Amino acid sequence: MQKSGYVIGAALAIVLFATSPAAAQTTTFDLTGAGSNTVLAGVYTSPYTATVGGIANVPVICDDFSDESYVPEDWTAYVASLSSISSGTTHAMWTGATVTVDGPTTTLTQAQAYDVAAILSIGILGQGNTGSVTQQDLSYALWGLFAPGPAFSQLNGLSNQSAAEADLRAAVTDVTGNMVGTQTLSSYLSGYDVTIYSYDPSNGVWNCGGCSGPPQEFITATAMAEPPAPALLGVDLLGLVGLVLVARRCGRLAR
Repeated sequence: MQKSGYVIGAALAIVLFATSPAAAQTTTFDLTGAGSNTVLAGVYTSPYTATVGGIANVPVICDDFSDESYVPEDWTAYVASLSSISSGTTHAMWTGATVTVDGPTTTLTQAQAYDVAAILSIGILGQGNTGSVTQQDLSYALWGLFAPGPAFSQLNGLSNQSAAEADLRAAVTDVTGNMVGTQTLSSYLSGYDVTIYSYDPSNGVWNCGGCSGPPQEFITATAMAEPPAPALLGVDLLGLVGLVLVARRCGRLAR
């Protein structure tokens, strides 16, 4: 029994290590293109394209209307997942959001705000790289989450403003109500790998043509085809523990 306990303890330690949140990470972020080059109210709308950690042509979503980006532009970015933000990471640009669109004011925590950003980003990428009107409206909805005054005033006089505001309110309602359609919020978001890339000021430099301020923050959202590797590893290791115990028990019975 003592040896079996060691086996179980070692396996569980590996499982916990494999599935625990990663420490703050950084990666290279190179903004390489403006995607479909679609402009609404004088601003390129998402998705853009980037080379992230050496992987080229990654569709990226900009959630930052307060700063500017240039193509080409390269910098060192903090990498944060939705789960790391929920656990209190400081490596994301926004600390929360206060939303007043078509109704009462809603104050969102940092985690809730990035859940809203994730839903809008998933919607943008769901349109592909077409530059559709829906994609444009969702881009402004996302910008309006963190900078409602500048973003929505940019659309003054355009029908897109009411559409963008409605998109933002719908995403806020999904998050505060913990439901997206017929799915719970957590179930819906678990189907995507959502990652936030924000500027790492400790790096101190960014390279672009004529930029005067820090780079914008970007989001990626990739549909998950299968459970993440650490989770599968955990299942495999627990299964191994079970086989070891069965083998030991059978060995004792044989004797």
